[in-house]
Amino acid sequence: MTKAKKAYPGPERRHTFRKSVGFHIDIVRVNDLTFKSKWHNEVGTDIGLGGVGVRCSKPLPKKANVTIAILLRGDGFQLLKVDAKLAWIKKIVEDKKERYFMGFEFTRLDPENQEKIRHFLRDDC
Repeated sequence: MTKAKKAYPGPERRHTFRKSVGFHIDIVRVNDLTFKSKWHNEVGTDIGLGGVGVRCSKPLPKKANVTIAILLRGDGFQLLKVDAKLAWIKKIVEDKKERYFMGFEFTRLDPENQEKIRHFLRDDC
């Protein structure tokens, strides 16, 4: 069995478990500006209690503060809206198109959303 290549090339610094699974994400606010479609229908690649990995079609400004709408699938669908900051970004080329892998650290995660993520991490998706 081969190991999946990490999107982030540096050393692992996470303090919490992340589950690698695809899910829907919208970035709805960047640095106090609200967007309806600029970062709509992006792909979440992994999630944990500390943050989320996202594959985006467009880059975000460095150190951006964002609000992310996350749609998790498990026992039905769970919608989370969380605040986060951009921790890292890496440009890649897929099928001759530029894409961006980004790692976000949650800056505010209320108890209800924490429980939704915990349930998702335990669930077999």
